[in-house]
Amino acid sequence: MVIVKLSALKTKSRASLGVFTLLCALGLMWSGTVRSLKDQSNINAALGRAITIDAASPDPSNNNKLVVAAGRLSSGEMLEDELLKPGPYLALKRRVEMFQWSEERSSDDSTPEYSINWHPGQIDFFRFRKPQGHENPLLKFQPELKTVGQSTFSGFDGSRIIKAISDPASLILTKEMLRDPSLEIVDNKIVIRRDPSSTELALGDMRVWYQSLPPGDYTVLAVQADERSLLGSERSDQLVIQAGLLDAEQFLEQQGEQASESSNGILYMGTVLLCIGLLSILGSFSQRLDLRPKVNLQGQAAAIFLSVAISLTVLLILLILSLVS
Repeated sequence: MVIVKLSALKTKSRASLGVFTLLCALGLMWSGTVRSLKDQSNINAALGRAITIDAASPDPSNNNKLVVAAGRLSSGEMLEDELLKPGPYLALKRRVEMFQWSEERSSDDSTPEYSINWHPGQIDFFRFRKPQGHENPLLKFQPELKTVGQSTFSGFDGSRIIKAISDPASLILTKEMLRDPSLEIVDNKIVIRRDPSSTELALGDMRVWYQSLPPGDYTVLAVQADERSLLGSERSDQLVIQAGLLDAEQFLEQQGEQASESSNGILYMGTVLLCIGLLSILGSFSQRLDLRPKVNLQGQAAAIFLSVAISLTVLLILLILSLVS
């Protein structure tokens, strides 16, 4: 009798979890659809408002208008640091991590654990509960961001555009780029050992790598602040920067494709969750499921088939709704 009750309780609990998962999945899928519709609406509205301008000939009559400007972002300057030779970078972001002690405290905050591993920046060991025996060396190279002093975006000043590109691409390092070509490069990171004569990983060893923004062609969607710098001093929500030379229609079409990919990713994730939720619910009653004679499936196989079929049907309906709208 007890075994029967426990089995019934387990089945009910599994079904309840399935219902919760199903509701979460439907919410996620609906939010992805709404996001897709909203993004498309915003892009259509921008396409109706945005004008393509000649970035080489700034025009004050375009001030306060939504514009698409394609031009060359460049500078006559070069950037360098203690490790890198001068190079044609508009921005150079140095990332640093050190092989050092870190502290992890338990939930009751009484028994900290210490381990040595790679961590970005400098961990202040004076804040450890037990600093003695867990001293970290000083970090020789600090993280740093450098940008050129003078730059142009065709006929506009380019400095604000450079600052607006917050996540430049990783710089692929080679020995020829280093001031000291004897330094190791491992996984595109410069390895600097505390003891240059050692080949073993040790406390205080550092790894340095870079992100850089190269000169090149870019297209900017923004509200033109003025005819000198294009962008205003404050970051705007109506600002998108993309590599390449595009007109307004091409630019917004690409933005629509990227937004659609992001929204579809949410939909697909929701579809997987929906399938899991349905499987939890139907799996609880799989012994009674029999799809014969239409489909030669019964039991757990029938539950899986129905879960997948229903999930894909819901996905298809929402994708069609996004496309039609």
